[in-house]
Amino acid sequence: MFGFLRRKGADSSNPPPPNGHARAGVTPMDPGTGILYSLGTIINVKPLERFEISSEEDGCFIVAKGRVSVLPRGHEVVLSMGEGEGISTAMLRDSGLHALSLQGTEAFKLVKVSSAAMRTIGGPIQSRIDQYTAGLVKIIRKSTLKKDPREEAPGDYVRSCLRQERRSLVGRYESSPFLQRALSEVESLPTVTQRFIGLSLSDSSSTAEITAFIKNNPSLSMEVLKVVNSSFHGLRNKVCDINYAVLYLGLSQIFQIVISAGLRGMAGKTSQLSHIYSHSVIVSNVAGLLAAAGERKASPIVATIGILHDVGEILRFLIKERHDGLDLLVDHLSGPKLGAMLLAKWGIPEPIHKAIELSEQSSYSLPEELDEGLRHYVACLHVSHRVCDHVNEVGPPTDPLTQAYLSFLGFESMTLEQMVRLYLIPELRANTNKLPIEVQVFFSI
Repeated sequence: MFGFLRRKGADSSNPPPPNGHARAGVTPMDPGTGILYSLGTIINVKPLERFEISSEEDGCFIVAKGRVSVLPRGHEVVLSMGEGEGISTAMLRDSGLHALSLQGTEAFKLVKVSSAAMRTIGGPIQSRIDQYTAGLVKIIRKSTLKKDPREEAPGDYVRSCLRQERRSLVGRYESSPFLQRALSEVESLPTVTQRFIGLSLSDSSSTAEITAFIKNNPSLSMEVLKVVNSSFHGLRNKVCDINYAVLYLGLSQIFQIVISAGLRGMAGKTSQLSHIYSHSVIVSNVAGLLAAAGERKASPIVATIGILHDVGEILRFLIKERHDGLDLLVDHLSGPKLGAMLLAKWGIPEPIHKAIELSEQSSYSLPEELDEGLRHYVACLHVSHRVCDHVNEVGPPTDPLTQAYLSFLGFESMTLEQMVRLYLIPELRANTNKLPIEVQVFFSI
């Protein structure tokens, strides 16, 4: 099944053992298992390009065409994988392996199949993938035993320990009767807000449909007109036309207005909650600009993640209000995890609450160690928070993880300070009149 292609210092001229070598003891899957490919997502990888697999991702990766090298991070061993063979990310996660790279001398094709899809297929195929992954884990662990512990980077070890500890702790939230009661005590977002989120995130929705939805909901129309007619926008004449208001403000700010109003309606208004609302609006705007950098289009999902990312902080505030004497304990709960649980309960689309839950790991994980489908959202959120810290002069001017996220977003040659000064501030100033009041005040523009 697995063949050692080479070890550090080994003779690379020796060919790898044939696929299905006796050490593995597993028969490769039939590459013609068409049902897997019809249920999964096809991924084409170019020659010599590295494809990263994170244990935080969901499902299995199966080689549909070609032969690849499997490169476990932090290990000298290199393994081979052929057509029809697959890797289960759940088993990687359970074994403590956080990331693998796949690379081929020629182009190869993968199929990513979600856990839900695998469950519909049945046990035998999943069993073979699990058996294959177990063989991979076994070989990697053998190579680890031969490695001098003094050669392991302390930072990698610490981050690995943090991930395992947090995963174990946060994994118990779902089964906590206290947290389940706390979630049930929180009012849901207004129905109109939930419907607006669903409409705005739909690929088939147009600006005209979103505008019509706002027109047909007086409470939303009132919120939008109140913002567009505020003194901060400096319009000479009062705006009464929703069409003009949406066109002038832009969809990103419309999302923020509607969702912020929904959160205030759900949780109420206090000075502490007002600070959370303002912070969320600022993060949403910064994240939107970061998403638009590097030839990426600003996404409604990024704006929505930004505005909803602190829902867990709102929940912690409400729990402390309703349960005296628990402040110290509640302050140690994971805000991102609580927020993700509440958003999932409300029926908010999975990419949003999954990205918010994963965002906690950005403080001790590199971008490539995160779920491939979510790491861009998490990167935007991480850097947005560091921008807020920079403006408030909180924390160090830069750090290695923030530099990694800046590079991932296309700012390889810039420090955080340079990115803010040379990219972010000019972009904000170019649209000053359309920015929310909170953003104008925070950046003094």
